Amino acid sequence: MSKYEPIPLEEQAQLPRATIFPKQSILWIFQAAFFLVSLSMLVASYSGYNQPCSCTLHEPNIYSPAQPAVQYVTQQFQGALSLKSVYKGTPRKELDDAWDALSPGSILPGPTLSISKEELHLIGKDSTANATVRIPDEFGGGYFATLEVFHNLHCLNLVRMATYMEHYENDHAFGDHWLRSHVDHCIDMIRQRLTCTADIGLVTAVWVDGYSEPYPDFSTRHQCRDFDKIRDWALDRALNVSMEEVVAARGEFSLSETPK
Repeated sequence: MSKYEPIPLEEQAQLPRATIFPKQSILWIFQAAFFLVSLSMLVASYSGYNQPCSCTLHEPNIYSPAQPAVQYVTQQFQGALSLKSVYKGTPRKELDDAWDALSPGSILPGPTLSISKEELHLIGKDSTANATVRIPDEFGGGYFATLEVFHNLHCLNLVRMATYMEHYENDHAFGDHWLRSHVDHCIDMIRQRLTCTADIGLVTAVWVDGYSEPYPDFSTRHQCRDFDKIRDWALDRALNVSMEEVVAARGEFSLSETPK
């Protein structure tokens, strides 16, 4: 008898299928799996094309109750020097109202929110918990908070106002005893915010008739958090509590100096 003889057909039928076609079966399964994965990726990419994104996009691991409100939209910045805007130009009621609407608030810039002691821990403020401003119990209790975007906008508005001191000199924000420190604080807060986000968008330059040097094109596309949705989130949760009511509920603990 030779070392190898074909297996009779009737015996092949009794063998497990894998012993007859092992390579073909594995190849078929691999191809089918690859097709299904490719199809699912195609469907997912198509369904999300050019739609507002609620994904985190490398969000920092810093807690905020507003995180669920974050959505992303593509925006075209309007960077032309000659562009007219409700936020630009000489002081007028329309301009002041527009800036005030960006950061509404009765205590600090932005709607007044209440956070729990657990949330205070999540943002790393345990050490000052005893001195943290409380919300009066009749308004639900908790600790006072507001979203930082509103303070950033307040600071930018203050710097804007400082360039028109002759118009805003009677505003309480420009009292002689702290005008310089207030403006300097705001300038440095804006600096920290801009370097923190470190915009990596590209600015190009174009040739324009009448200009001998390259003219920068600041009208660039960006993927932005939808500010209106974040502001609406804060307004929906805002507490209608006044400065006087918060001061009246002050506890016995306080810090010996302002936070560093």
